[in-house]
Amino acid sequence: MRQQVREIEINVAYRWFLWLRLTDGVFDASTLSQNRWRRYNDTSVAQDIFDGIVEQAIAHGLVDGTVLYTDSTHLKANADKHRVDREVVPRGGGQVALGLLGGAGRGGGAKTARPTVRSP
Repeated sequence: MRQQVREIEINVAYRWFLWLRLTDGVFDASTLSQNRWRRYNDTSVAQDIFDGIVEQAIAHGLVDGTVLYTDSTHLKANADKHRVDREVVPRGGGQVALGLLGGAGRGGGAKTARPTVRSP
């Protein structure tokens, strides 16, 4: 909350949205926190707003749900130097390009997978 109040103090866009003039004082962080907790604690207002935005994006063809991108910031890394995982990895990455080109170029056929040992 303190960071939000700091942003309101220095960002003109927030002030404009909140109908604050450049000379107006900004409310205390505890006021914002208590107001948010008392008014919206047991409601689904934020979820309803998010759902409405997603529905508009779907209606305008901006979202179709076929691709999902994620941020792996909070995923644990598999960084054990003493552990080796054995996997079968497809050889070459040309299959995607060949599919886009309609099979033209570099032999035109799919390559067989061969066992490869990868170490992290």
